[in-house]
Amino acid sequence: MTRFDDEAFDFDLLLAGRIKIGHLLHRYGPAANLISEDFIRAWVLHNIEESGETEKFVPKQFEQARHG
Repeated sequence: MTRFDDEAFDFDLLLAGRIKIGHLLHRYGPAANLISEDFIRAWVLHNIEESGETEKFVPKQFEQARHG
């Protein structure tokens, strides 16, 4: 992770732990009171699931992009 503050968090996608092949940036800020606690919980769960799956699909996408 290269940034984690009140406006955003991000991280680099690395190949072999050292070659940067991508960057993921999440930005956020104040919102109207239309967002419920259920929405926030669902969003957090989505991010946990997404992060857990990243290692399964990013290498495949990288190989497809490399070899066309």
